[in-house]
Amino acid sequence: MNIVGEKREKDNPKGLIMLLIVLALVFIGIPIAHSNSEEHHGRTVYSTSWSEEKAGAITAIDRVELYRTEKIVDGGYDHELAVSFRIENTTGHSIYATPEEGMLIIGKAQMNADPSTSDNFGGEILSGAISEGKVRFQLKDNIDLSAIKKIRLSWNQSHGKTNSEKYDITVNLEK
Repeated sequence: MNIVGEKREKDNPKGLIMLLIVLALVFIGIPIAHSNSEEHHGRTVYSTSWSEEKAGAITAIDRVELYRTEKIVDGGYDHELAVSFRIENTTGHSIYATPEEGMLIIGKAQMNADPSTSDNFGGEILSGAISEGKVRFQLKDNIDLSAIKKIRLSWNQSHGKTNSEKYDITVNLEK
């Protein structure tokens, strides 16, 4: 029995070390961008005033945030851009909007929205409802962050079941 007990004591530190390594690997690459804290280094906030009313649907973008994130091991991205949307349905019927499936263009670089980190606020928006959320984009490494003065966004939105329309807008950024 002593031999078995001694073996367990010798193996236990290895098990603890392995557990700590696994836990450390799990936490590597989690973006810091999704915290509610306003004190992150590397965050730039742009206030915007883009708004448009079409057929009773009022769509607005009031904030664009650029975050520095921890480098994601698989994706290789270390910056994220988040766009704050507000869609108000003043019609007498449902509308459909999918900004979290949209695209971002900065200069000549095009990036798709990241639905896994974006807020889930699109889809059907019932009459009289307001839907708000952030759409997040992982930025490519070759983008000069200091040179971003405007962004172009594209997404689908319909004002009924048959009136599908592609929004394609440019938003100027000011700190």
